[in-house]
Amino acid sequence: MKKPRLTKFFGLIPAIALLVSCQVGTSDTTVLEDENLAYATLSINPSVALMLNEQKQVATATALNADGEMIMLNLQLEGKTLDEAVEDIIDETVDLDFINEETPDPVVETDVLSSMLQLQTQTRDQIQTRVNNVFDGHNISVQTRTRTYTQQEIDDAEAKGVAPLKLELMHKAMIGNNELLEEEALELTTKELLTKVRNGAQNMNKIAASLGQAFLEERQLIQDTYRADILSLKEEIALALENGEPTDQLEIDLATLREDMVQALQDLIGDYRQQTMTARQNWQQEADSRRQDGSGPNTSNATNA
Repeated sequence: MKKPRLTKFFGLIPAIALLVSCQVGTSDTTVLEDENLAYATLSINPSVALMLNEQKQVATATALNADGEMIMLNLQLEGKTLDEAVEDIIDETVDLDFINEETPDPVVETDVLSSMLQLQTQTRDQIQTRVNNVFDGHNISVQTRTRTYTQQEIDDAEAKGVAPLKLELMHKAMIGNNELLEEEALELTTKELLTKVRNGAQNMNKIAASLGQAFLEERQLIQDTYRADILSLKEEIALALENGEPTDQLEIDLATLREDMVQALQDLIGDYRQQTMTARQNWQQEADSRRQDGSGPNTSNATNA
């Protein structure tokens, strides 16, 4: 088996990535596969995603765009109830003046995905109710509705035969789990994706949402280099098992290939971690400026990850 070459790709990665990659690992928190989770998005314009358990407690919280990154700088939502988390997000959004009493016709969009229909429905209803109540406390009237998606997001999801929110969940799972190929992510159930997203939250949070799309594109370049050999080896192993033949060496080759791919992806994460640290310093400065004078550069057009 010929080992893939990554010489050209690594020329794109700063040397510092190799120094920080050792700090980037997978999450220490392991979620039982039978745990029911819900993935909820809240877009005000700062956009945030919450992973919730059946008790409606926040397991993980991640930004979905640059404005979301800014409001998340000073929030610690893990372990809080859904109501507490929504209130904290809205309070910080108002405090940073992303929305106020003079904002014309403000709209808040939510969406929820879960393998458990009851949890999905209850979470969606609870978020919308809490959003309205908290904004009422700020004397701000908002319209809540189910999240809308761009035509590009809809087209991309349809091409893969999934809903837009599930495609987003797939991308989160791929960022958080270095070994996961897109073909493999497509085969996972919603429950399996939710588990992988939560287990990979530490890796996911090392990359800013506004850098996420570029990261996914470069990640795809690495995976494309390895994909054919990985899939071929998996087919060879399956065929050998059917024929009762030994698979030890094939499995060693597959494990080695995956280890090489993961190392390349770890180095890539290290690069984006450095970019994220710089971006978050800039967002912190903007947040401080907003608090001081109630205004700041307009970042409302920041794209979702």
